[in-house]
Amino acid sequence: MRNLSRKALCLAAVAASATLGVAATGTPAFAAAQNVSVYTTEGHKGGMGNFAGDASRSSSKERWNACDHRKDGYWTVTTLKWGTNHKYSVTDKGENDGVCKLRDDVNVPEETKVTITVCLQKGTHGALKYCKSGTGRA
Repeated sequence: MRNLSRKALCLAAVAASATLGVAATGTPAFAAAQNVSVYTTEGHKGGMGNFAGDASRSSSKERWNACDHRKDGYWTVTTLKWGTNHKYSVTDKGENDGVCKLRDDVNVPEETKVTITVCLQKGTHGALKYCKSGTGRA
């Protein structure tokens, strides 16, 4: 009986180590998306941009927005960029009306590093000011 107990323990240890070995060497199906929020730099946090990458391979679109937090005549512009040829923007002209302008119509390849930049802009042709960037992952 004593030998049987040792044998059972030995088999259990082998089975456990084999399971751990498979778990340690297996690759995950996907890396989790990395979300990011960024505020403009003018000191009032008048503009904010958020990026939310999708968290599964079954979802195809990323979401990002521009939120204007002050009635100061500036618009908030959030730009999403990855690689050298992919750049998309969204603008909130709301002047702190409580509604952010959302975009969710672009598919970024999974696990791709993205940069969002949020700026303030006076009117359509005004210079981008008080910009700040952050990085995330789709």
